[in-house]
Amino acid sequence: TYTHWLMKSEPESRFENGIDVKFGIEDLKDCEDQTACWDGVRNYQARNFMRDQMKIGQKAYFYHSNCKEPGIAGICKIVKESYPDHTQFDKKDPHYDSKAKKDNPTWYMVDVKFVRMMKRFIPLSELKKLHLEHKQHGGPLKDVALFTRARLSVQPLTEVICCLVHGLDENVVHINLRNGLVRGYSPYISFIQPPKDIPGKGCNKQVVLKIDFSGKYRGAKFLLVYGEPPKFWTLDVSDSPAGDGYGGDNGTTSNMAEIQIHNKQLKIYGNDLPGHMDASSNGGLLIKTIDGFVKRGSKAKIDISDERVEWRSRTHKDYLESKFLFTLAGQKPTYGIRDDYVYVGLNRVVAGTFRNGSGLCEVEISLYTYEETEGIQNQDKTGTKANKQKPPPYEKKRTPDVGMRRGAQEE
Repeated sequence: TYTHWLMKSEPESRFENGIDVKFGIEDLKDCEDQTACWDGVRNYQARNFMRDQMKIGQKAYFYHSNCKEPGIAGICKIVKESYPDHTQFDKKDPHYDSKAKKDNPTWYMVDVKFVRMMKRFIPLSELKKLHLEHKQHGGPLKDVALFTRARLSVQPLTEVICCLVHGLDENVVHINLRNGLVRGYSPYISFIQPPKDIPGKGCNKQVVLKIDFSGKYRGAKFLLVYGEPPKFWTLDVSDSPAGDGYGGDNGTTSNMAEIQIHNKQLKIYGNDLPGHMDASSNGGLLIKTIDGFVKRGSKAKIDISDERVEWRSRTHKDYLESKFLFTLAGQKPTYGIRDDYVYVGLNRVVAGTFRNGSGLCEVEISLYTYEETEGIQNQDKTGTKANKQKPPPYEKKRTPDVGMRRGAQEE
C-alpha cells in the first residue's frame, strides 16, 4: 500500500474543444480554501490509484507536465477521498466520456489542498540524471514510474523516494557511517569516495566528497553525530583537494584552509596568504584549538562560509572570522590552483587513508545562500574577527515561475 504520490498537471495554456485545461499550482492556491478536485484523469491505472488507495492526509508532489521545463514544483495533500468525476458526464467538457453512466461511473477523482511550493524547483533533467545513475549503480530511482511509466499522470512513490526528493528540495545530504546509507541529494555535493567498507565493526566507514560553491550557495552546515568515542581523524574540511591534516596540502594552493577533528579536539588552520602569521596561534598555520569539543554521544555543528567558521557542541559555542579562513568568494591564490570547491573527509583526511579514524557515525550536510549566510552571521556577534573582508554581493537567482494542470495529456 502506497502513502505518497506524484500527480502530474500542465502549467501552460492548452485548449481542448475551445476550453483551456491549464491548472497550475498557482491556480490551486487561488481556489477557495486552496482546494480543488483533481478531475480529468482518463487512465485506468491512475484512476485505480485515486479510487482505491489514496487516503485523506496523504501528501503528493505536484509535478509540471507537458511544458517547457517539466519538474516538481510543490506539494499538496489529499483532503477528500475518491468520488465520481463529474466531467465524464459533461458533454461540453474535454474529458467527457459517452460510455460513462451516472449509476455506474467509470472515472473517479479526489480533492487536493495546496501545502507549499518546493523550496527550489526540481527539474526533470535533474531527476533523469539521478535515474540513470541509479540504474547503473543501484538506487531508489532506478525503477521509479516517472521514467518506467512516463505517461502515467498519477504515480505512487515509496517512502525512500520521498526522502530522496525531500533531500533534493532541502539541498541536504545525510550520510550514515555505520551502514553506508546515503539519503537526500544536492547537485552541489558530489562523492569522490562513496562510503567505503573498512575492516571491523562500528562507525568506521570512510567518505570523501566535495561541495561546489560556484553557484548560489555560499555556506555549508555540518551536523556531526558521534555514537562511539572519537578516535584519530574523524573530520577533515579542506580548501584544497590535497588536504592531509594539520593544515598541509603539499604546497597545492596558498588558499588552503582546513578544519579537523582529531580525537576530541577541534583545530582550525588558516591559509598561506600574505600576513597569515598575524592570525597564527603557534607560529605556523594553526589559528584556533578547541579542546574537548566532542566525545561519545556528542552532537556537534560546524558552519563554514566565506572567511568564517562557526562551531557548536554541548560545551562549546563560538565563531571566527578571518581572511585566512575558507576563500569561497573567488579570491585569487598567490600560488597554486584556485577552484570553487571545499573538500570533506569523514573518518579520514581528504588526501588519503594514511590518516583515518572512527567514531563519527552520522553526518548531515546542508547548504545555504549568501543572503542566508548574512542572517546567520547577524545572529551571534560574540566571536572573533581577524582581518575580515566583506565578500562581494551576489546576484540573486530568480525562482522559476511555475504552475500545473490537472488532466495532464499523458495517459
